[in-house]
Amino acid sequence: MNVELLDRLEEHVVNFWVATKDEEIKKLFPFSNNTLNEALRLFEETKKLVHQVLVKSFM
Repeated sequence: MNVELLDRLEEHVVNFWVATKDEEIKKLFPFSNNTLNEALRLFEETKKLVHQVLVKSFM
């Protein structure tokens, strides 16, 4: 089986954040109750970490 991960974009973070604010989804999945700005900040931090790991793996 081959799995291909596509780039995750800021738009995906926003869409996911909005979708998880639905009351029915909150009942089923207890996601952290962060703000959109916090979610975007975490997204940017994750991108930096992934970049660092990739750079190290090709050294």
